[in-house]
Amino acid sequence: MTKKTTSDYYDSHWAAFADINYPAVKIEKVKNFFKPANNRLLKAKSLLDVGSGDGTHWYYLKKILELPINYHGIDISKKSVEFLSKNSRETGSTFQTMDACQMDFPSNSFDVVFAYGVIGYTDNPQNALQEMFRVCKPNGIVGVFSPEITGLVRFGLQFLRSIACRLNSKGKSQLANLLVPFFGLIPSETRISLNNASRKQIREVILTDIAPPHLSLLLHDTIANWYSSNLIEIFSDDKEMPTSIWGVKIDTISKLG
Repeated sequence: MTKKTTSDYYDSHWAAFADINYPAVKIEKVKNFFKPANNRLLKAKSLLDVGSGDGTHWYYLKKILELPINYHGIDISKKSVEFLSKNSRETGSTFQTMDACQMDFPSNSFDVVFAYGVIGYTDNPQNALQEMFRVCKPNGIVGVFSPEITGLVRFGLQFLRSIACRLNSKGKSQLANLLVPFFGLIPSETRISLNNASRKQIREVILTDIAPPHLSLLLHDTIANWYSSNLIEIFSDDKEMPTSIWGVKIDTISKLG
C-alpha cells in the first residue's frame, strides 16, 4: 500500500465528510482526553496535532477554550488541510500536509504533541509514535488516544473490514448506510448514535472504522511499552478509556547534569 493510496483515500473521505458542525458527544470525548493535560496546556506555547482530520481538537482548544497557543496541525490529506486552513484563519493556526511517520519538523520543536485516534491508521504506528516523541521538547508532553478493541467487538470489526476491502467506494458507502441504525447498539468509544448525531456523522465514523487502507488494532500494553522504551514518563493512563495516555519527555541532559 503506497503513501499516495492512503492520502487519496483520506482526500476522498474528508471531501465528503469535513464539517465544522461537530456533534456535542464528540466534543465531550475530546474534552475528556485533554483533561489530564489541562494545566500543562495552559503553560504551553506550541502544540502539534498529529492527524488533524476534521479539526475537532483544534475547535475545542482554539474556539471553545480559546487557548493562546501556537497551534500546528498535520494530516496526510490535502483536503483536510485545505478545510482547516480555511476555517482557522482568524485563530492564527497553521496546518500542513505531512506523513505522521516522517515529519519534516526538527527534533524538540513542540511543547505538546498529541494524536487522537490516529496512529493505528498510519503505515507504521510505532514509527509515528517515535516521531511524536522526537519532535516533542524535553519536559514537553505527548498524548495518544488509540482505542483498545478486544473480544467480540474486535472480531466483528475485523469481519466488517474483510467485507469492506472487497467492495468499491459505492459498496463501502452502502454497507455503512446499512450499519447506521445499529451503531448505537454496538460498544463504541465514540458513543455516537442517531440520538445525538446525524446519519452523515455516523456514516463518517463507521467508514473510518471499516474502510481505511490501514488499521492496526493496538493493545494498551504495546503503546505503554513504546512510551517507556523511548524515555517518556507516563503521568496519566486512563483505565476507563483505554488507551488514553499522556507522558512527559524526560530531559536526559538535565538528568545527567
